[in-house]
Order: sequence, then structure tokens, then C-alpha cells
Amino acid sequence: MTESRRTPHALSRELLEREIDEEKSADAIAAAIQRGFGRLSASLSAIVGHEGCRALLSRAAHRTRPELHGLELASGSSPDVFSNLVETLDRDGVVRTTAGAMALMTNWVDLLCTFIGEDLTSRVVGRVVAAARRGSPPGEKAEEGS
Repeated sequence: MTESRRTPHALSRELLEREIDEEKSADAIAAAIQRGFGRLSASLSAIVGHEGCRALLSRAAHRTRPELHGLELASGSSPDVFSNLVETLDRDGVVRTTAGAMALMTNWVDLLCTFIGEDLTSRVVGRVVAAARRGSPPGEKAEEGS
């Protein structure tokens, strides 16, 4: 099983790449990035709770500040992770904005590895990627065998 040997960072990059794949418009790319972060957020919330998930994401954003280029996290109970994603895509372009989102995802997963370990993080992110491959909606409970 190749999947079990993939690092959490590689899996998280695959998650965003899979969501963004072939999208062309800023709106569609923004929705894809939000969907990727939403998938991971839904799974992580089951482990560390909604507030823990947001705290880890906030800390990851702080660590990623230079790469975010003005991309801001949504506040409060917004279902979206970012508050200005479409505007940032329009202003900075797809490549720069996507790179910032990838850097944030990597730092988020890195922090999770620190708190729950690389093995458990790999399993969680692997299940999220498997759900994305199946086209399951974000937040749908992952199958145990995935």
C-alpha cells in the first residue's frame, strides 16, 4: 500500500491539487480551495474540536504570514476558511494565491503532526484525500478502510 507511506505534507498537497484540478475561474478555484480546507477542517474538528482546529489554523497562518500575501482567515463561525479568497485570486493571481494556500495547508498539517503525531496525522489526511478522490462532500464521515 503506497498510500500509507506518503507523508502528511504530500497528502495535504494532493488534497488541494485534487480539489483545484482543472478549475479555471477565480470563483471556481476559490471554491475548490475552500472545499479542500473544509474537508480537512471537518476531520480535524472530530479530533481536536472546532476551537482547537481554528487555533491550529490560526497558528499556521501566523507561521505562513509571508507566503499568504494578504490572504485572510474568516472569523467566527464562517463555514469558509478564508474571508477574501476571490479578491486575493483576482489581485495576486492563481499561482501566488494557490502557493500561499499550499504553504498554509503544509504548516497546518505540520502543527497537527506536532500535537497528535505523524502516523495519526497521515491516517487522518489520507482518509480526507480518499474521500476527495471518491467525490464525497466535505464533512462526510470517512470510511474506516480508506
